[in-house]
Amino acid sequence: MSVEQSKGKPNQPLKPPSGRRMVKRIAATLAGLLIGGIAVGLIESISSAIYPPPEGFDFNNPQQLAEFAAQLPTGAFVIVLLAWCAGAFIAGFVARRLAPSRSLMPPVIALLILLAATIFNLAMIPHPIWMWIAGVVVWPLFGVAGMLAAGNPPESLIFECSRTVNAPLAKVFQVISNPDKFRQAVQGISGIEFLSECRHGSGTRFHETRTINGRTCRTTLEVVDFRENHMVRMVSDVGGAVWDTVFTVSQPRAKDTQPDGSMNTSTTLTMHMESRPHNVIARLLAPTLVRLCSGTIESDMDSVRDYCESLIDEFPPGILH
Repeated sequence: MSVEQSKGKPNQPLKPPSGRRMVKRIAATLAGLLIGGIAVGLIESISSAIYPPPEGFDFNNPQQLAEFAAQLPTGAFVIVLLAWCAGAFIAGFVARRLAPSRSLMPPVIALLILLAATIFNLAMIPHPIWMWIAGVVVWPLFGVAGMLAAGNPPESLIFECSRTVNAPLAKVFQVISNPDKFRQAVQGISGIEFLSECRHGSGTRFHETRTINGRTCRTTLEVVDFRENHMVRMVSDVGGAVWDTVFTVSQPRAKDTQPDGSMNTSTTLTMHMESRPHNVIARLLAPTLVRLCSGTIESDMDSVRDYCESLIDEFPPGILH
């Protein structure tokens, strides 16, 4: 299994999270949090310099804080708001720029912590209502802007996995190319509704309804390429991205024999899925979505393998395809 990034060059595997990658993600989160926080503090100090508290002011006294905040002009709050905007942008930019593979996890965590600190500050010191609204909005808004500025998300992401199935090639292909058969093999699929007259081969269009993590999802798929006993390609457009999936079957070393002298009937089933986002939000979320979907895909491949192998007794010995 591999997840890869594609930008018109040969795809390079994106290694699964390791201890070293996790350390880099933590470091990126802390860097974004620290530098974003420093930016906020520096800009807010401008407000303190222009509108200083009275002599002998006690910052630990809630009543004095409330009285001081109540007499501050709008300009003082605008400077604070600008500090939050800058802090959100810088935190999102730095955390994503330093994150391995431009991961979204570090900037999102850094921004959530800074947002929580802002809400705590709003609760402790009286602020106008518009500052509450603006404070909640600017962190995600400018944080996303910073993440986008940190680097272009990949134009496409690729996921691949394969299974060795102890069943004849033709039977395996029948299961993965026929929507009704595929539904029988995969327990999570609750319904197939055909939208085209043909139910097999190129041009077949259908709705697939399945349950993923307790949620019911309905996807429209179309078979755009079909080569009997070799490959089937299906395309769908979900969540702002085109999902291009190709199943292939092959029978390497088919002339080999088993220990009992019978012909080797194992089949290699490979699934190649490419996600091509076509809007900004989908391009940001694509790496996360592919990783979330990878577990479901791996489970589907296991289900197909187990289903095909459970039917092996129905096939006469020696049948290859």
